[in-house]
Amino acid sequence: MPLHTARLCLEAIALADKAAELGNRNSASDAGVAALAARAGAEGAALNVRINLAGIADAGFTARASEEVAAIEADARRLCEAVLARVAATINA
Repeated sequence: MPLHTARLCLEAIALADKAAELGNRNSASDAGVAALAARAGAEGAALNVRINLAGIADAGFTARASEEVAAIEADARRLCEAVLARVAATINA
């Protein structure tokens, strides 16, 4: 379940990016806050995945899940920073 949550949080960051790009200029900060909240959700879910993996005996599954959650965390950080840069550009325009 936490792995699914991490995936959804990554999707939420992508949606925040769309909101920052296409939304009302006056709500750009809301898109930034959404990206930050979703990033925190992804990172929190990743912590839960890692603690849960410690109790799973299937080495193949744990390796795949560990790789996926690491990729999600990296993507969440990168995408969130991109959203924040877009928001800053909008605010400073």
